Amino acid sequence: MHPVNVKLPDLAILLKRKQYKLILKITSGLAINDHQYFHSQLYHFRALAESGKFVSASRHCKKLIPVMPSDHGLYPIFQAWNIFLELFVTERNNFKEVFESLGENECTEDQTLKALTCYLQSRVISFAMAVGSWPQNAINHAITLMQVAADTYLRSDDLIEYGSAIKSIALLYSSNNIADIPKAILCLQQLLPISAHPDNLYFTTTVQLSLLILENQAAFDTGCFVDQNKNDQRINELIRQFLIAGHPLGEADVKFEWGVLLLEYGYEKGMPFLFNSIELYDKYGEFSNRQSAWKKMADWYERRGQAEEADNAYRESAKVDTHIELEMTGAIQAIMEIHHAFMAKPEREAVRLGRFYLNKYKDSRIAPQLRALLANALSQGAGKTEALEHFEAIVDYYQGSSPSSFLSDALFNYSNALFSVDPVAAKNAALKAIDIAFELKDYISLGKYFRELALHLSQQKKIAPLLVGANEIEDTFRKAHDSFAHVQTLKARIEKFNAIQQLGNYYFNERQFDKALNCLDQAREFYHSNNLRINSAFVLSHIGLLKFEVARTNRIPSLLLEAATDFAKSAQDFIQINGHRFSWKSTLLEAQSIAEYASLYTVGELAELNYERAQTCFLRAANVVDYLKGLQQIVLSKYDEQFTHVDGFSGLPADFNKVFTGAFKAAYYGRKRADLALEWVERNKSRRLQTELWRTSDIFAPVDMAYVPGFEELRKMLVAYQLDFSTEKMMFCEFFILDQTIILFLIRPEWSGPKYFTLAVQSDEIGRAVTALINDPIANENMTIALPLIQHILNHSDRDDLLYIIPHGFLHQLPFHMIDVGQGEYLIQRNPVAYLPALSILYHLQNKSKAKEGKVAVKFAVFGNSREDLQFSEDEAIYVSTLLDSDCYLRNGVDKDTFIKELANSSVVHFAGHAEAKPVKGLDQHLLLAGLESISASELMLIRNDLELLVLSGCQTGITAIEVTTDEIIGFPAAALTAGASAVITTLWKVEDKSTRQFFKYFYESFRNRKLSKIRSMQYAMKALIKNPEYEPFNWAPFIFTGR
Repeated sequence: MHPVNVKLPDLAILLKRKQYKLILKITSGLAINDHQYFHSQLYHFRALAESGKFVSASRHCKKLIPVMPSDHGLYPIFQAWNIFLELFVTERNNFKEVFESLGENECTEDQTLKALTCYLQSRVISFAMAVGSWPQNAINHAITLMQVAADTYLRSDDLIEYGSAIKSIALLYSSNNIADIPKAILCLQQLLPISAHPDNLYFTTTVQLSLLILENQAAFDTGCFVDQNKNDQRINELIRQFLIAGHPLGEADVKFEWGVLLLEYGYEKGMPFLFNSIELYDKYGEFSNRQSAWKKMADWYERRGQAEEADNAYRESAKVDTHIELEMTGAIQAIMEIHHAFMAKPEREAVRLGRFYLNKYKDSRIAPQLRALLANALSQGAGKTEALEHFEAIVDYYQGSSPSSFLSDALFNYSNALFSVDPVAAKNAALKAIDIAFELKDYISLGKYFRELALHLSQQKKIAPLLVGANEIEDTFRKAHDSFAHVQTLKARIEKFNAIQQLGNYYFNERQFDKALNCLDQAREFYHSNNLRINSAFVLSHIGLLKFEVARTNRIPSLLLEAATDFAKSAQDFIQINGHRFSWKSTLLEAQSIAEYASLYTVGELAELNYERAQTCFLRAANVVDYLKGLQQIVLSKYDEQFTHVDGFSGLPADFNKVFTGAFKAAYYGRKRADLALEWVERNKSRRLQTELWRTSDIFAPVDMAYVPGFEELRKMLVAYQLDFSTEKMMFCEFFILDQTIILFLIRPEWSGPKYFTLAVQSDEIGRAVTALINDPIANENMTIALPLIQHILNHSDRDDLLYIIPHGFLHQLPFHMIDVGQGEYLIQRNPVAYLPALSILYHLQNKSKAKEGKVAVKFAVFGNSREDLQFSEDEAIYVSTLLDSDCYLRNGVDKDTFIKELANSSVVHFAGHAEAKPVKGLDQHLLLAGLESISASELMLIRNDLELLVLSGCQTGITAIEVTTDEIIGFPAAALTAGASAVITTLWKVEDKSTRQFFKYFYESFRNRKLSKIRSMQYAMKALIKNPEYEPFNWAPFIFTGR
């Protein structure tokens, strides 16, 4: 295939040694009139192609053909390569066209051209199969063509190209499509006599290396004895031969190939080989295999749950990217862009890109991959119907050819998406995928299909048990196990025992505890013996969960303690493996086990000791949850999925709440300790703020507002707080909703402990009334239904006592001050009322107040009508600025920079304008500023300030988001207090302009001129409006005072 009279270094040998950079260096700069020019350029573009630069190779080839004489001996060779390289540039599904174009050279008398034609046609078939355009059984034709190429090269005495063709045949035999390792070995063995010549030492060594890998792979697959000492001797001999052959990089190749094989079959001894190969590749500047080695090591660490080591390996792999010049066509770049968008979240960006690129490359051969990425992104959101259409289109695309792994995968992905819509049709699609995988002997895919089908059936059984056969789920899990058992790689064995583990979970859900324990014990033994520590820790927690359920059902104290021990060991293992990322779950379950154990001893010292022990465990779990949420590390990973099929433990964020509610129950119902119970209420209410504070710890130290004081420390603070208002008597009223029950804690600074009451109310009924009030405050302003919420408050407080209301859940939307306390009197007329997101917030506000002592509130700033569409808000701003004699910013003057500057430098800021209310997350609430600018609650929380008062007189600025899974409350009030403001006034519904002006007239007159406290000024303003028959609760009740 290459001319024998070339006087340049033997480029064919350099090509086989993968010394592509050297070839490019040698072949560059030659003049076109040089008689060796075209001979050298043949290897120039082949070096480009072999190193993955197909676009550059095609461009180089196209540039040469027009200037080459048509009667030149290499002209048809260049033409053939040009046709082949077109595959990598156009991205069209033109495999048949390219194959037939190459076939026009079949009858040529030129043996070199004939061999090249068969060689390239074989590669076309392999490429077409790799992207799913041709059926998998076409591999036999690829082997036949490559054999013809090899025989032709042999007759031409071109031993280098002959050896390359035979190695390609061995590679085809060892591929997943055939997986006939013995035939691959026979192919390579026939090369040994031919390559025995001393001049072929490099080639001989590469053949012997391939044989070493394949022979050991066959031994591992069949369970035969492997003589490691003999293998070590062969490896050392191969390295010696490469060095003699003048190829020092060969030592790195030997260690890389051997290390990869050992890791693939679960032998940790492969790691030192990969480390050594990386050092050598680094020394000689070979980056591709160096990157592959890091990725293999990262995968090994990840399987064992060594997250830090895995992350380091992935980082090292990423560093190599800068040295690897990959050439990607537009469609490939589109796939990567969509994938990155999907991984980065949210899915809507991936959906947008997917639709755009699918339309652009709809005729490309990678359109199915683009469609699959788009379908996956759609299925994560609200586009499940469209996703199904795309999955179905992918199935139709691959059904046009013979059975392939692409078709089976397409069918199974379609089945997964269809199960929630039509389980019968989904099951039929899954069975078709299983039939194809069985026909192809693709046992790994077959096992995965069976396992996923079993999981779908177990979910379906809960919804429609008649659609699932009596033993169908169990049989399907066992078929998954048997399929994986056909393959002996470590990955396949992990999958096999994962199927056993999930069968155990199924038995657990079916209350077949003996069978479940047997399966889980098998899985744990395998994971433990293979040092798969994270899998082992998960299974141990599942075993503990099983014991916990049996013990709780049958009231077996000793088994509860066994469960607690398993959970404790699991948590310890998680911490040793990768820090705290998963330990909180096991610690929570340990706490629940001990609390359940304590509940069996309802009185006495033993019960108290065990409740105390449970509390300690709950505290550990809570600390871990707070820490991880602060670092934003709690996510659904592939390991969390193992929990999703165990009833009662989903592994979803809703489980975080179990830490806090479990601890509360142990303290409140078990120990009868209202003070401890209240501490857990405070921790629960404060944790969202803690998360945001840790997230922004460069501004707020974690010891700042993230700190949640204990009850005794809180009580001392309340005493000091009351002393600051020597004439005030005050009471703090904290609510907590638990399982439809509303619990009320009452605290006075002079009391030694809180009083607590379980309220005789229906929380769902009150919740509906609150929702109706917020949606239509005029029609639903009669809130007598809420009187039972404050009856104990009325009984334990005197008229004119200052009341602090600390709501929970939907009660944050209830204006307690508008509740009718009897005889037509509202609570605000009886008592001044203020609100707090959590009692511990006051602790921090009190500390900030001490820091502000000596500072005089002298600067006011007023903003209004930022979007120029609310004339009444402009009127309000002008009116308030006149009252305060302050700066007034209107319309375009309400820009973001000015607003932020005044927040940081003023004592009182008053904003009258638009706000976006009721977001999914409270910190996403926005105040709308001039133009298209806005400021969110999350941004507000980062603007450190010393505000005495922030007034947000916008539409529903007091509506705080309630996260359904956790009852965490946060919005403008909590964000402003966190940033430094002492108090915030917000609104629960859209306020009427005339009454708003009157309200603030009374408020500011009282606050500035009468020198009343801010809370008393709020009461004064509301009472003034109540006295005016022109105004209803709708006019004065939406104003909420939060803070100090």
